[in-house]
Amino acid sequence: MSSYNEDDLFASVTLKKFYVIGVTTDNVNQYRLVLTPKPNSNQYFYMTTSKHKKISVGQKITVKGQLNGRLTIPDDKYNRHLQSNVLNKNATMVLVKSYK
Repeated sequence: MSSYNEDDLFASVTLKKFYVIGVTTDNVNQYRLVLTPKPNSNQYFYMTTSKHKKISVGQKITVKGQLNGRLTIPDDKYNRHLQSNVLNKNATMVLVKSYK
């Protein structure tokens, strides 16, 4: 995440074959996902997306979207089913256009 400076944010990106290390469903039936480029990476990408395909932890997915700033992954009721080791971590937010 620290490799992205403020000028890079809001750029279009493709996160190709990133690892799903966290997945939960929120109150409007959308996925909340945490992805990393490698299984043991400490570079986190956080996003919400429609729940039209099954996604599970350990799966590799490709996401097309737009970088949308930085945040700390919230430890709130919507993320209560994420693994505790990703909560409160710094992450780059991604606005998802599509995933497969």
